[in-house]
Amino acid sequence: YDWRLIAKALLPALVIATGAGLTIPFINLFFARVHDMSTNTISLWNFVAALLVAVAALLVPQVKKGIGYKIAIPLTQSFAILALVLLATTEWYSGMAAASAIAIGCYLLRQPLMNMAGPMTSEIAMKYVGNKNQEMTSSLISAIWSGSWFISTRFIFGTHPDTGWPYVSIFLVTAALYAVGVILYVMLIGSYNRRVREGAIEKE
Repeated sequence: YDWRLIAKALLPALVIATGAGLTIPFINLFFARVHDMSTNTISLWNFVAALLVAVAALLVPQVKKGIGYKIAIPLTQSFAILALVLLATTEWYSGMAAASAIAIGCYLLRQPLMNMAGPMTSEIAMKYVGNKNQEMTSSLISAIWSGSWFISTRFIFGTHPDTGWPYVSIFLVTAALYAVGVILYVMLIGSYNRRVREGAIEKE
């Protein structure tokens, strides 16, 4: 295996997975405790978000074909990060009537946008490492995502945000990690394009 290539492909996934591990386990608690939503209401909006994620997944091939990796990945993830920041900061004015609606709207934008990038980032990583490294890379990416929640919540904030960190702080740390991940993916795409030009890998 070419561990140098594998490491470069894994690093953005590691950063983003760590960020996701800070937010995903706590998003329902955020809506329940900050915006006083019932379990039924949260479940309904999660269902709507899942539908939007499914629709967005169907659009990924057209988006990739239309604007390419170099624009599609940072664009979708950047808007997802913005939506997450706006969602998180509703905790600062949660007493206002519009806060819950803004939080839900941002959540429904963030979910499909962030998930749209997933298939594209996985594809670019697999192409970047080449055929002989793909199996190992795929396994390690799966392991990273499986372990990210434990690593993030256990070692960064403890087992629960009630350790003293407000939800907005946790989510803003996630947004910062996502931003670093986006930069790393832009660099990976640039490196991929260079390897294509050099003939090290074949462009589709």
